[in-house]
Amino acid sequence: MTNIIEGSASVIYVANITDFTIGNLIPLLSDAEMVRFDRFRQSADKERHALAHSLKRAVISQYLSCAPSGLSFTQSSHGKPFCLHSEAPHFNLSHSGDWVVLAVSTEGEVGVDVEFVRELDTDSVIRRVSSAQEIDMYQNSDSPSQYFLRLWTQKEAISKACGQGISVGLSSIPCTGEVGDHLLSFLGISYTAYTYSFPNEGVLSYATAAHTRPEIVRVVSLPCGVFGKSFESIDFAL
Repeated sequence: MTNIIEGSASVIYVANITDFTIGNLIPLLSDAEMVRFDRFRQSADKERHALAHSLKRAVISQYLSCAPSGLSFTQSSHGKPFCLHSEAPHFNLSHSGDWVVLAVSTEGEVGVDVEFVRELDTDSVIRRVSSAQEIDMYQNSDSPSQYFLRLWTQKEAISKACGQGISVGLSSIPCTGEVGDHLLSFLGISYTAYTYSFPNEGVLSYATAAHTRPEIVRVVSLPCGVFGKSFESIDFAL
C-alpha cells in the first residue's frame, strides 16, 4: 500500500470499476448522490457514478482528516464542482469506460479528462472544436483517432482548469494533440497540459496553471465510510 498525499502538491488518482464492489461504495455517497445514482438506468452508468463520487469523498477526506460523510460539495455557475470546506484541495473528475480519474491539487485549479476510442464522427467534431492548424494536423496524422483523443482531452482539461467548461469555446484553446508536457496560454493564463497514453488505447490529459507535474497512483480499495482508515493504492505508470 502507498500513500502519497503527504508532500505531493498534485496527484491523479485513477480507479477501475473491476477492482470494486459497487455495494461497498454506496455507503460513501450522500443522499443527493444516491438520488442521481438511482436515476441511472444502465448498470455501467450507476457503477461509474458510484465509483467517481465515493473516490472523491474518500480521497478528499484524507486531505482534511475528516469523515467522507462530513464533506459538502456544490458547483460553480459554470458547473465545476468544488468542496465547501475552506481548506479543501482543488479537484476535478473524469470517467470513461471502466475508468474513473480524480485530479487533486493543493496549489490551484486543475482540469482532467480521460477518453477512449469509440464510435464517433471525429471528422465532424474536429471541425467544430479545432483551429485550422489543428484540423490540418489531424488530417495528416499517422493515427487520426489517437490525435483526436489527445487534442480533445487537452482542450477539455484546459476548459475545466479555467473553470468555464466547454462554454468557453474549445476551438479557442490552442493545443498540440501530442503526448508529453506542453505550455500554452489561454485567457491570459499560462497552463501546462500533461498528456499521457492510457491503457487500452485511451488518453489522459491533466492541466494546471501551477505547472507542477502530478504524481499518478491507482486506487484499488476504498474505506467504505470508516473514518481514519485510508484507501489503498498501488504505483501506476503512464
